[in-house]
Amino acid sequence: KLSYYDVDMGGSKVFMNLACKPAGFYERSGYRELYDHIAAKWNSKDEFRVILLGNAGTGKSWFQVYALKRLLDDTGREFDIIIRQVDAKIYVIDLEDASVYRWRVEVSDIGDISTSMKNSLYFFEPGEDATMPPLGVFIPSLSTLSPFAGRIKEYRKRFCTYAYFWPWSFGEMWSVVCHSKISLDLDEFQARYTKFGGILRNVLGEETGADDELKSRLKRV
Repeated sequence: KLSYYDVDMGGSKVFMNLACKPAGFYERSGYRELYDHIAAKWNSKDEFRVILLGNAGTGKSWFQVYALKRLLDDTGREFDIIIRQVDAKIYVIDLEDASVYRWRVEVSDIGDISTSMKNSLYFFEPGEDATMPPLGVFIPSLSTLSPFAGRIKEYRKRFCTYAYFWPWSFGEMWSVVCHSKISLDLDEFQARYTKFGGILRNVLGEETGADDELKSRLKRV
C-alpha cells in the first residue's frame, strides 16, 4: 500500500538539497511504524542518535522527507529546528514557519553550536564526499547510511542505535509506475526487477547500469 502526498515546505528549493522542489512522494506501508520507532528513540537517554541503514538506492533519503512531513504536521511539536547536513553543507529548517536557511559556517564549528541549541534535531544525509562523517553532536539525530559506510566508525560509539530500511517489493514499485509518469512497460520492469531486486534507483531510474558499483561493493563483503 502506498500513499501519495503533495509536498509544501514553504516554497524552498534547497530544503533537502534537491535540485528542485519535489512535487510529491510516496509513503510505503511500514513508514509510519518506522518513524514512530525512531521518534521514541529520540526521547531516550542513551540511544537518541539513530542510524538508518539500508542498501544504496532504496529511498532512505526520501524517508527523511517523510520524517520532515511528520514533524511539520505534529501539533504537539517537541522539536523546533532541524539541522541538516549534506556533505559540508548545513541547512537549518524552522519547523514553526516551514522555512529553510543555508547555514554558512564551517562544519567544524557546528558541533558546539548545535549541541547548545534546545529542541533541535540533527539529520545527516551523505552526499558526494564518501569520507565525510556525521557530526559528533549529542542531540537527537537521524543519519541515513549504507551498511558499507566506514564514516560512522566514531559516530556510532556513543548514544547510537540502528534501524533498517528495507528494499522495495515488486508490487510497491509497480504501483509507482502505474500511478506516475514513468514510461516503463511490464516486461522491461520485470527484467529490471529480476536484475536489481528491490533497489528503487536502479529499477525505476533512467540510468540502470549499476553492475560495476554492485560488484565493487560485493568484493568488500
